[in-house]
Order: sequence, then C-alpha cells, then structure tokens
Amino acid sequence: MEFDYKQEYSKAENEFIKTAEKYDVYVLIYGQEYPDALSKINSIPETSAIIVQDTIVLIYTKTSRLREVSKYLKSVSVTQMESIYTLMGSPVEESKAYVMHNKPYLYLRGKGVLVGVIDTGIDYLNKEFQYEDGSTRIVRILDQTIQGDKPIYDLKLGTEFNDKEINEAIAANQRGEDPYKIVPSKDELGHGTAMAGIIGARGAQSYDNQNITGAAPGCEFIVAKLKPASKLKLDLAGVKRNVADAYSPEYILAALRYIVRVSEELKRPIVIYLPLGTCIANREGQNMLELYMDYLVGRKGTIIVTGAGNQGMDENHAQGRIEKSGANATLELKVDKDQGDLFFNIHYKVPDKYSLIIVSPSGQVVQESNPKSLEKEIKFIYEGTKIQVFFEEPRSTIKIKCFNIVEGIWKFVLVGNDIIDGRYWAYLPQRKLLAPGTKFLNSSTESTITVPNKSASLMVCSYYNQSNESIVATSGKGYTIFGDIVPQVTAAGINALVLKPGGGTAIFSGASVAAAVLAGALALIFEWAIVKENIPGIYAYDIKTLVIQGARRPKAYKFPNIDWGYGILDIEGIFNSLRSLEDTNMGNRNIIDELCIEYKLEKTYIRIPKTIFNFE
Repeated sequence: MEFDYKQEYSKAENEFIKTAEKYDVYVLIYGQEYPDALSKINSIPETSAIIVQDTIVLIYTKTSRLREVSKYLKSVSVTQMESIYTLMGSPVEESKAYVMHNKPYLYLRGKGVLVGVIDTGIDYLNKEFQYEDGSTRIVRILDQTIQGDKPIYDLKLGTEFNDKEINEAIAANQRGEDPYKIVPSKDELGHGTAMAGIIGARGAQSYDNQNITGAAPGCEFIVAKLKPASKLKLDLAGVKRNVADAYSPEYILAALRYIVRVSEELKRPIVIYLPLGTCIANREGQNMLELYMDYLVGRKGTIIVTGAGNQGMDENHAQGRIEKSGANATLELKVDKDQGDLFFNIHYKVPDKYSLIIVSPSGQVVQESNPKSLEKEIKFIYEGTKIQVFFEEPRSTIKIKCFNIVEGIWKFVLVGNDIIDGRYWAYLPQRKLLAPGTKFLNSSTESTITVPNKSASLMVCSYYNQSNESIVATSGKGYTIFGDIVPQVTAAGINALVLKPGGGTAIFSGASVAAAVLAGALALIFEWAIVKENIPGIYAYDIKTLVIQGARRPKAYKFPNIDWGYGILDIEGIFNSLRSLEDTNMGNRNIIDELCIEYKLEKTYIRIPKTIFNFE
C-alpha cells in the first residue's frame, strides 16, 4: 500500500513541532498510525515505535525528528502532552493483612503473586526485598532513566535488569565490590523503596525495635522506574516550577505495558501499584492511560491500584451549578506573583452550551461568545497576559491557557447559553505544580480525586487516620464528575514507618501509603483465588466486588460516601464474607456469583456487582 504522506499540519501541530525542536531531548508521542507505518517509523534513526492497543502508538524519538515521524501518523495528540502526573506523597495493621499471614488454613502472604511498582525505583540491596538466602525478590527492574540500545518488548526505552543480574549485584555488594557496576539503577527520591516496603517488606530487620512487615511479605516485584518529565513536557503543560517527581503520561503508559508483558511472560497474576495522579486530564475515562487500562479489563488476574490523591484541601478545584439558560457563575482565581504560566480546565455535561467572560485584575473585560471557535487568543493590555481559550467538543471541556499571568484576582464567568444539566467542575494543576498563593477563592473539597479514577480495571482508595478512625481533610474526595462511587474504599494512611534507600526508616503519610496497603492486600486475594485455585478465573471486577463486600463500615457514617466510598479496607472481613457465602451456597456455584447480578444480552455476558447497583 502506498502511504498518503501528510503534507499539511494543523496550527496546533505546527506550534507543537516548532516548540519541540527547540529542545534536543527524547519524548514520547502518540497517534493513529497508517497500516504498515510502524516499520517505516522504526527505520528512522534514533526512533523506536510499538502499537500498544488499537490505534495507540508509542514512539520514542528525538524531538528534532518529530516532523519526519509525524508524516506517517494520522494525528499527533497534542492535548495528551499537557497532563503532568505527580506522586501522591506521603498502615498495614488496620487492613488486617497481618491476620492472614498466619491464619490457619489460609496462611496468605502473597506467594506466587507479582506486584508491579511504577515509581521512583527501588533499593534492591535492602534485605527486605530479598529472601532468607539473600537472593532477590525482584524479578525485573526497568529503569527508564538509563537508556540502553536493546529493545525491551519491541520498544527501545530504558534498560532492563533481570533477577540474575540483580543477584550478581547483591553478591558483589556482599564481597565489598560496587554493585552499581552491574545494576546501576538507584532510587534517589526514595518513594518507590518506601512504598514497596509497605506492600511487601519481609520483616527481616529491626529498626529501633520495630519490624517493617508489608501487607504481602511473600510477593515478588516488578519495578518500573519512571523517567521524569522533560523541560519540553513541563513547558507544554504550562509548568515553570522545578518538580522532581513530575512525569508525563506516555512514560507511565510504557511502564504499564512493560509490567503487563512481564506478567504475561511469567504467567502469574499481577497487582499494579500506580501512586500517581493528575488534575488536568480528560475526566470521561478517555485519556491515554485509562483507555489502556480499560484494554486490560478482560485480562484475568490483573488489577491496578491507585490513591485518591492529596488534593482535598488544596483549593485547586471549584464546582457549581447554573440553574437555567442565561444565568452565569463566576470562578474567582487568585494568582500568585511567581505563577508565570497557568493552564486549567473547566468540565461540564453534554448537551450544555457555554460562553466565557474573562475579567482581569485591572478590570479589562473580554467575552469569548463563540463556543464553536476551537481556539482564540486574548491579549490583556495592562497586564501583558495572553490567554488562549479552547472549547473542546464533544468532550465538554473548556481549556484555558494563561501565559505570563500576573498577580491578582482574575474572574472567569461561565455564561449558560443553553442549559439542561448546569453542573460544572474547574481544575487547576496539582498543588506542587502551582505557586503557593495560586488558588480558587470559591474552592470545593468535593470531587477532588485525581485522574486516573474511572477505568474498570482500576481500584481507587482514599486514606483515613487510623489512630482515631477519622476522616482526613487532605485526602482526595469523590465522586467522579459522572457520579461514579470513587474512591471505592479507604485505607490507613497516616504516619507509616517506611524504608529509606541505603538503610534506616522514615515516616510517610498520604494517598500513596493507603494505595500501597491496598495493593499488598489484593496480592493476598490473588494468592487465595488464583495461586491456590479457589477462583482461578478472577477478574478486576470480581476483586473490587470482594473488597467492597468485605469493607468495614463504622456505624457513625453513612455509606457509600465521598470520603471513604463503601468503607474501610478489611482483609479479614473479605474472607469472613466469602465464608458466609460459601456456607449458604447451593451446589458448586461460584462464590463470585452470589455477589453479582448476571444476565445475557444477545451474545454478551454481563456481570454487575450487587454492591454497585441496587435492583429492586
């Protein structure tokens, strides 16, 4: 087939390529490739490309070659470039995972289960990640920050180290030699090591008379160390601040794919721990990461875990409702003097139609009254600020990009041209990407969960204070803007004792901690269900149903709720629930069947958890 080479570029694509060529750095882009295009793209020097799923293509190339690459693509997704994901910051007893470690007839420790950790790396020399004989519990490390020359599952991105190489490095260290000459991967920030310890530390050492034993001390790890976002990616997202733990979605997607491929090769169940989130992304589940996550829904023995984020009190979200056509609502945005650029989104529901009025601190008023215009730049004379407004249809999103935005109170007035639903949600980037004083003056704590949050293969948990069983104001809160009950559960997340690279301990709190507890707990369920062959055909849907069914629901609260979803993670409660179902089951009917409504629609088989829908 002859290629229909792309000769024309849209204005957005030309601006992107023009900007990209200023930087001699590697980036990932994505688009829809022509048939046979992959071999052509891979023939370009310094370029590697693979098809991830359907029309999603990952391309690893120098920015100076983007024009050459893009002529083989139907489209280059510029909007996907604008999401920047950050770590969720910062315990196991409250989940009752420890009870399962020595429970008669169960004895669950996560043995035979893989846990994929997408984070800042891991201290593979720590004895908590080794067996009693000193051999490693880490089956693979992918380090995206060390570029090699060999393709890894067809993509030349990063360097892979297997368990044999890791064991050689451990042995070298024990001989007093430099282990990093063999496996040079390190965890400089320490977050990955800390969270891996919560998930599956073995309890091998004592730290000030305390042991650190993770929720799944018998699991094994696949670790993907992420490459931080380049200056190019931060510029494209309007971020001018130096943030060590900022990552672009393309690299996260590559890490997800890698971990899934390793688990497929080893034919073992996998829990993927993803302690990352963003506020600026498509919230309909149509962003790049969640599209790939949905692709994994049909894969047995695979689930992804993330936290609800730490944005509950960060004043970077506002929401409201316009009651009728012709009415309006004002978003008041206070801008810090050191902010620089600022990109943010306003989401609404179809079929509502809006226009936008912007009032600068000096009082200049500009109205964007043509929502059909895909792009318009507004110049504010006194402030010297430029603002671009994009009305994205049919995704019901207004994207606002402010360049050199000055200090003061800016007003963004939403005018309801044609209102049916009337609800709207505005999101600034995560707090660590903003200058300290930048915030919405009329902020809301509801719907502050970060993205991803909607995929069916994903389980999201918030965090609570386990010392007094109370709600934590900083935890991200539900629901999604579509009313999905997210987070599904909550887990302990305050003052967890964690491992530090090189030895010693630290104290962490936050969404990452709670998600790590949940990830370890799900490894125990996979061991019982798949490794011990109680429910070998278990899917992510089923796991979520079991966790929701077994959650502990204190009588002081009404459930589900925006803070804790369906309740507090309780592993013992899950197995007690399973036992009660087993006792009442008739014949050999699958336990999962008792927790779900099942029916057929023509040739489609549908299973819906009873805890999610109430059938009268």
